[in-house]
Formats: sequence, structure tokens, C-alpha cells
Amino acid sequence: MNFSFFTTKTAEEIFSELETTKTGLNKNKAKKRLEKYGPNEITAKELSWQQIFSRQFKSPFIYLLLAAAILSFFLGENVNGILILIFVVINSFLGFYQEYRAEKSLKLLKKYIVPQAKVIRENQKQTIDSRLLVPGDLVVVEAGDIIPAD
Repeated sequence: MNFSFFTTKTAEEIFSELETTKTGLNKNKAKKRLEKYGPNEITAKELSWQQIFSRQFKSPFIYLLLAAAILSFFLGENVNGILILIFVVINSFLGFYQEYRAEKSLKLLKKYIVPQAKVIRENQKQTIDSRLLVPGDLVVVEAGDIIPAD
């Protein structure tokens, strides 16, 4: 859906386009739209520990260090080459540890945080789970609210 299309329209034109009114959607329309469009959420692919670990070696800086280590071995500077490789391994394991812990923390936070949204449905202000928002819902936004625009 191209949202910039709506920036040049009047409220009545937007209501017409989204098939809603100033009184909001009724329960049946909201339920049908939820079935049609799905929940209002971002689905993100969860990363396995192997993917997180392999990402540690996809940095241009790591490539540069590996090239420096190979060059050091080629020039007979074995101690320098070994030290560079040790640095790469330590850096990779520390990066993996931090990113793996961050992923686990994010999963845990997602379990406990259920964002709510204030909408007008059937001419009444209601608080619903933001996953249940559908196109055509009239969202009420007040100071301090989190915008439920996933």
C-alpha cells in the first residue's frame, strides 16, 4: 500500500478509499479484514547460533586482518601472523557472545511486551492489542503513545 497516496487526500476521500467512516469499523468488518490482511506485526526471522557466529566473519575489517595474517606468514613473520589470527578469533567470539545474548534478550522482551492501541470502533473508543489493527481502523494517538504502525 502506497501511503504517500493518502497525503494529498481529504478525510472523506480516505474514508471512502479504506471503506470506513468517522464512527470506525464495526466488529464484523474488523474481523473480516483481520482474516484478509493478517495481524499488524512485523515478522522477523530468528537467527540460529550458527548464523550469528558466521556473521562475525563477514566484516571488511576481518577480511583485512586475515589478509594481513596471510601476508605475515608469507613474509616469514609467523609470530605476527599468529597474533593477528588470535585477535580475529577473540574478536569473533566476543562479538558472537554479545549478539547471541542480545538476541535472547530480545526474544524474552517480545514475550512480555504487548503493545496496545486506542481505536474508534462502532463509535466507541476502545483499547485493543495492536496486532488486531486493520486497514480502516481509526487510531487515536495521544501524547506519549507508541504509534502502532507495524
